[in-house]
Amino acid sequence: MTRPSEVNRLYFNWLCLKTVKRGEPIRFEEFISDLHKMEFYSIFPNDDNRAGDGVRLRDLFADETNTDDVDAGFLSGPCSIFEMLIALADRMDFQLYDSDEGKERCERWFWLLIDNLGLHKYEWDDSKIIQKKNLNKSIIRKFLERTYTRYGKGGLFPLKYPKNDQRSVEIWYQMMNYISENYT
Repeated sequence: MTRPSEVNRLYFNWLCLKTVKRGEPIRFEEFISDLHKMEFYSIFPNDDNRAGDGVRLRDLFADETNTDDVDAGFLSGPCSIFEMLIALADRMDFQLYDSDEGKERCERWFWLLIDNLGLHKYEWDDSKIIQKKNLNKSIIRKFLERTYTRYGKGGLFPLKYPKNDQRSVEIWYQMMNYISENYT
């Protein structure tokens, strides 16, 4: 039987493979780990679907790695910010599928979401790591509590010409509006 800490480490590494190009070192491991420690919660109707998408990654991990440890409860609890962002990046990739570019562009959309939020990446040798961590917590709270601008600046999908106040639009429709404004 595998220990819970081993399963969690394997799962975290599996998630990292979705966000970091294969063969590249994980330069932002602590940054990503912090996102994985933060809980995603929704205060807006239907945004709990994004949490459901994130939690379903655990089942996908179990299927791909042929492990029963997920069912044993080793991977339980609420969806993390990291899981939600990966699942959303997967959904975005599906919506923007381009046969010329090929598949598996999740890392591209994941890092776009990180940039759109305005999160500050940090590396092991970063002298301002504590300030960046505190700032990132504030940015995530602003996103979760929907205290960003009506245009979506400070959220996942900032728009130049929104039809509605983005603070009152569920994440799925924010994404669709963003795709429409930027990729069609």
